[in-house]
Amino acid sequence: MSFVKVIRTITTARAVSSIAVWLGLSAGLSATPIIVGITADSQLVQINQATGVGSALVTLDGSYNPLGIASNGTSLFLYGQNNGDLRQVTSFTTGATSQLGTPLAGVPSTLGFVPTKGDLTYHAGNFYIGSSAAADGSFSANGSLFSVVNAPGYAASQLDTGAFPKVGGLAFSSGGVFYGVDQFGNTLYTLNAATGTATSSTALTGAGLDPTVDTVGGLIFGTNGTLYAAVSPDGINSEWFSINTATGAATDLGSIGGYDIVGLALVNIPVVNPIPEPASFVLIATGACALWLRRKRLNS
Repeated sequence: MSFVKVIRTITTARAVSSIAVWLGLSAGLSATPIIVGITADSQLVQINQATGVGSALVTLDGSYNPLGIASNGTSLFLYGQNNGDLRQVTSFTTGATSQLGTPLAGVPSTLGFVPTKGDLTYHAGNFYIGSSAAADGSFSANGSLFSVVNAPGYAASQLDTGAFPKVGGLAFSSGGVFYGVDQFGNTLYTLNAATGTATSSTALTGAGLDPTVDTVGGLIFGTNGTLYAAVSPDGINSEWFSINTATGAATDLGSIGGYDIVGLALVNIPVVNPIPEPASFVLIATGACALWLRRKRLNS
């Protein structure tokens, strides 16, 4: 074998070895969209879309009295009422967050001891904050809706003219339809994101949904296109509902389990999957060696 062929063989072997190792390791990493909720004490909870079962992820690094959370697909954001704080979650391991904009002028907050309900959502470059209180923090017949441009400064502007429903949850469908549910879970609204007005309303019905007691803690479209809501009957535990946007039928899928959810989001979180079984590594290595031997014969 010539000197050039020897070099080619060594180089090919090294490359194949690297490919085999990369294939094995990359099989253990993935990013998949999951539904997460946030509690009133800033704990992030992963929620099973089908059953509603919740499992703790991490507690965020401050007490923000969250109004809601939202995602642009890859990052998770929080609006905290205590300081009118818009924050980004920078670590799903430690719960670290970073401040994006504060205070968001005009948005009702608990800094003045105003116990508002509402939600945070994101669509097409804008955050939307819905509150069950009026823009001045008072409680009137209606709530308020704000838009926050996703850009340096994060300036908030009020969209409604005093006719926005008193919402507890907001969500955009994949087609861009804007939905809201009132804070007690008895009405589903279709909303105009430009004007803050409700274009239609549908009564919510379903076994286990008590509009005189329940409090909506968040609204989100799942990966299957279904609209889901977290609803708490006691301020301690939340139930997981699916909602038919055409009929208003709400179905209780199960308990989230000891979590009072105040916001929901669908976000891609990188997760480490179990390392492939030894048999999988054998298959990967065998395939890599076969490629190497074939290349060696061609160069002989």
